Amino acid sequence: MWYAIVPQHKFEGQDPFEYDGEYIGTGPYKVKEFVPDDYLLLERNDDYWGADDSYWGLPAAKEVLFKLYENTGQFWVAFEAGQMDSSASFSVPFQKKDGYEADPNITVDVVPDLSIYWLAFNLHPTAGYEPLQDLALRQAIAAAIDKEGIVDMVFGGYAEPADSWVYLESPNHYGGPNNYGVLPNNEYDLDKAAQILEDAGYTKDDDGYWCLPAE
Repeated sequence: MWYAIVPQHKFEGQDPFEYDGEYIGTGPYKVKEFVPDDYLLLERNDDYWGADDSYWGLPAAKEVLFKLYENTGQFWVAFEAGQMDSSASFSVPFQKKDGYEADPNITVDVVPDLSIYWLAFNLHPTAGYEPLQDLALRQAIAAAIDKEGIVDMVFGGYAEPADSWVYLESPNHYGGPNNYGVLPNNEYDLDKAAQILEDAGYTKDDDGYWCLPAE
């Protein structure tokens, strides 16, 4: 989350989502042209306070264009056509990896990701999810999640099943000053999940759906 300090006399009484006046900045670039939902064109600010700084100085590029795309399809078409120099978020879908690696004009690097995906249960007593208060139900759900299948189908094999809510590359995954520990390995086992539910009093209806235990 980023915040900006703005002059009160410019924005007072204005709807920030509808404002279409002058845009003020103090960085090495200033707004030259802005078309909402299309693009933002910046030009070098030759009056930048750091222009004479021996370390910062003025940027080499006189203009920078930020282009907005309606969808990822348009984004990748523009990339493949060489219409962009950089992207703020640039993660190649695994479906495109082999094709890009075969392109002499594209270099693909496979690096560790700091993201982790997990399923969380809201167990607050006022949340309204009373069935999830049952440990047996949560254990059955854990046993019914095919993590290896998700890795293969969703990530094309370019991932690892998580064994902690701390990502694998973190020094706190297996140790470090804040060792959060490794969770038990809940292997995918539908028979085990069914047995857990049966032992806890759950039954199946005529359509094969599990029903809560009768109170």
